[in-house]
Amino acid sequence: MKFPKTHANSKGMALFQVLLITMVISILALQFTQTAKNQIAIATTIVDRVQAQVNLKNTESELLFALFTEVRSGQTSDENQFAQTWNFHGAPFTIDDKVEVSMQDQNGLISLYQGRPQKLLESMINYLGVENVSASVASNSLIDWQDGDDLTRANGAEASYYETPGMPTNMPLQTYSEVQNIRGFTPDLVEALAPYVTIRPQTYFNPMSAPKEILGIVVGADRANQIISLREGNSLSNSMFQRLSGIRQDEAINFSPSGLLKIKLKSNVNDVVLEKSIEILVQPLNLHPLIEYQVIN
Repeated sequence: MKFPKTHANSKGMALFQVLLITMVISILALQFTQTAKNQIAIATTIVDRVQAQVNLKNTESELLFALFTEVRSGQTSDENQFAQTWNFHGAPFTIDDKVEVSMQDQNGLISLYQGRPQKLLESMINYLGVENVSASVASNSLIDWQDGDDLTRANGAEASYYETPGMPTNMPLQTYSEVQNIRGFTPDLVEALAPYVTIRPQTYFNPMSAPKEILGIVVGADRANQIISLREGNSLSNSMFQRLSGIRQDEAINFSPSGLLKIKLKSNVNDVVLEKSIEILVQPLNLHPLIEYQVIN
C-alpha cells in the first residue's frame, strides 16, 4: 500500500521536529548541568576563601597574643605552641598545617634609616654585584636624601643633582619604594636589596637573626655556614653564636629578638591561597603596645 507523497512528507517533517526538540532539550539539559557545576564550583571557592581568611585571622590573633605574653628568647611556657615553634630569622613554620608563618626580626637586617650602618650597606651592595652600581654613591646619596642639610657628601646628591621639587625629602624614608628615586639605586639594585634591608630605625643589631648573606659579610662565609646549620637545627645558643662568630654583645649588638618584626602569613585551602604581610612593633610594656607600620593583604 502506498501512502500519498504529502502524507510521507508530513511524517518526515514530524520526525525532524521530534529530533530537533530532543536536541534542544539535550542542549538545555547540558547547559543547566554545566551552570549548576559552575555555581557549585563558585560557591565552593567562596567557602574556601572565607575559610582561608578565617585561618589567617585566627593565626594572626593567636600569634600576636603569644608575642605579647611570651618571652621571645629563652624559657617559654609549654602551653603556647607558637612560642615552642617560632623563630625570628624568617624560616617558615606551621602550628596546625593551616597557615604557614614566617617572622623576620628587623634588627637582623640592614637599616636604611638615615643611611646607617653605612659600611655594612656598602658591603651588601658590593656582595650583590649588581651591574652599573656604585656602593659609595648609593650609600652617601641615601644619607643626603634623609639628612636635614643641603651639604652634599662626597659621592652623594642634594637638590642641585635632582633638580626636582621635593627631592631630596630631607626626612626618613616613608616606604621602601622611595629609594628608587635616590641617586645610585637602580631598579635592579632596589629589587636585589629588598630582602636584606629595612627602613625602620634599629635600637641595636641582632646578627643571630640575620639572613645568611648578611651573616656571611659580618663573620665570613665559613663561619656563617656553621652558624646557619646550627640555627636550622634549632641548636644555636647565644654562647655558641658568640664563640663561633667572635661577636660580643654591647650597646650596639644584642642577640635577643626584638619586637620589630615583619610577619608573613600564608593560608592554603584547596585551590585558594591567601597571603598577608605585616610590619609591626610589639612592645607590651609601652603606652602604645602595638604599632602597625605596614599591612599588605
